[in-house]
Amino acid sequence: MKGYNCPGLTAVSFSEEKSDFVISGEDRELFGKGFRAVIYAAFIIATQVLPSNRPYSIGVPVIDSPLFTHKKPDYTDDDIIPVDLARDFYRYVGRSQIGLTIIIENVVPPY
Repeated sequence: MKGYNCPGLTAVSFSEEKSDFVISGEDRELFGKGFRAVIYAAFIIATQVLPSNRPYSIGVPVIDSPLFTHKKPDYTDDDIIPVDLARDFYRYVGRSQIGLTIIIENVVPPY
């Protein structure tokens, strides 16, 4: 998740046992739903960036609401996406060399 302003990020790895990401030594499932969505969106973007200098691609990524957390009665501070992280996410996608990316979002992106 380089290029994102993800608070407290020290390392990202993949757990074969859980078939999920480990972020800064913690399982992805322990993060709020907002952070889980951003982590997954970062993975989708990374799968486009890796083969970008090759003669093939995976296709056009379509990401639905990566930064919008649905506000429900159980909404907690862990679910809030910092504005810096949201802004950096869009900047990273805009500057990447992956070509077309479709992002469907329910809120206006931060400037």
